[in-house]
Amino acid sequence: MAGPRIAIIFQTGEGHTTGVAARIAAGLRANGCEPEIREIDAAPGTLEGFDGVVVGGSVHNAKHGKELAAWTKRHAGALADRPNAFFSVSITAAVHDQAHLARAGEVAESFFAQTGWHPDMVALLGGALLYTRYGWIKRFAMKQLAAHEFPGLTDTHRDYDLTDWDAVDHFARDAAAHMRAGAMAAHAV
Repeated sequence: MAGPRIAIIFQTGEGHTTGVAARIAAGLRANGCEPEIREIDAAPGTLEGFDGVVVGGSVHNAKHGKELAAWTKRHAGALADRPNAFFSVSITAAVHDQAHLARAGEVAESFFAQTGWHPDMVALLGGALLYTRYGWIKRFAMKQLAAHEFPGLTDTHRDYDLTDWDAVDHFARDAAAHMRAGAMAAHAV
């Protein structure tokens, strides 16, 4: 029997979240699921045929993308009807102290309040400083932020990956177990 079919719906800014979504998909696949990755502009119109869903996105200006929020709000009921999980990718979550994780959690909670969806699982994952992909205004602003939060990571001629890939793998394993258990329970009814 094939594993549960899982939709991974995500939105990215400069592209780093695409890599995070791909890593989650690899972890789901390695743990008995059949993931299908869709960037928000190619998200399915219905979740019929999917046994579970993982939704995620990058944070910019303390918010997740409008398109991701609109899609999630439209599908909140269908999301709640199957095993689900959410991942948020931000620079704030890359700083592993209580204050930064609380701020990252507040951004996620704001997304949940805006969309009416309350996921089964949530992962707050560190993002990246992608200076070479930013416009000059954002590059300047991010360098100022990095000077305070990440001293030494201010060379704007290169990018810095701040993602804890072990945490991404752990989330994928936990999500796979949750999706498999939910699919088994649904098929047992």
